[in-house]
Amino acid sequence: MLNVIVTGGRDYDDGPFVSETLSKLHASRSGPITRLVNGGARGVDTFAKDWAIANGVQVVTVKADWDRFGKGAGPIRNREMAFGYPDSTLVAFPGNSGTKDMIQVALDHGMMILQYGEPANNEPDLFGGLRSSFAHV
Repeated sequence: MLNVIVTGGRDYDDGPFVSETLSKLHASRSGPITRLVNGGARGVDTFAKDWAIANGVQVVTVKADWDRFGKGAGPIRNREMAFGYPDSTLVAFPGNSGTKDMIQVALDHGMMILQYGEPANNEPDLFGGLRSSFAHV
């Protein structure tokens, strides 16, 4: 059984890749995925949530409270996911600063991290220098 937290960009638009990746992980020796935690944003979070619902996987959405915390809401939410679900594996898709923060939080918590995909032309390589700390699939 596998609990995952997903992270990735709001503007990442390859929903079929997210679904295919989660399906492969679900069917792997590490799977099945029993719980999928997401941040409730568009892009990767939405694609992953839709996949989980379609596959009968429990979905937990931890939304950022932008009204209360402003720009700090995303990092606060990322820490809530890590503290609330410490037995999870982080599944990281391409993204920007919020994704980078979630990866750092997961590293700080000793979580296993699986990186999928490569950054698009307009996205920074968030994983440079950290690649040896987790699996690039």
